[in-house]
Amino acid sequence: MKKHQNEALKRWLRRYGELQRDADVLFDRLDDLRGRVESARTAHLNGLPHGSRGDTDRLGGIIAELEEIEAEAAEAQQAATAARREIAAAIKRISGPRWADKREILRLRYIDRLPWADATEKMFGDSQDFWDRQEVYLRRVFKLHSQALEELADYVQIEPGQENYMQEDDRK
Repeated sequence: MKKHQNEALKRWLRRYGELQRDADVLFDRLDDLRGRVESARTAHLNGLPHGSRGDTDRLGGIIAELEEIEAEAAEAQQAATAARREIAAAIKRISGPRWADKREILRLRYIDRLPWADATEKMFGDSQDFWDRQEVYLRRVFKLHSQALEELADYVQIEPGQENYMQEDDRK
């Protein structure tokens, strides 16, 4: 039961990263579309004759798509921001022994979305023996992470299905 609870809690924590990734992809699409709008506009400025109706229709379609994706990207970013705030507030409630390290590992993994090796280096890279004993520090990070999840489970009650990051409520 405890393992299932930890897995559900990790999925709940990961939903911010997934929501933010979704928003980032949409913002990348916006950049691409803006580039297409600019290239369509500058095509009219080169002095060569163009068929105006086809270019206008194409430009109008791109602008309509741009407006649609802008709205979708704004919704996605709002959902990601709300999830990040909820997760950060839950992390701040950790108060047991080594609370600062436990909070930090959760922030690095689930808010900053760092891989284990990078999170370990961020936490312990200043230690003189870090480069010689990276595995020891990595195990220490895993242990802190496990302890942090146990403590976080006291503050976050996850109902079956709640841990899924694409809930209806996340995008409204």
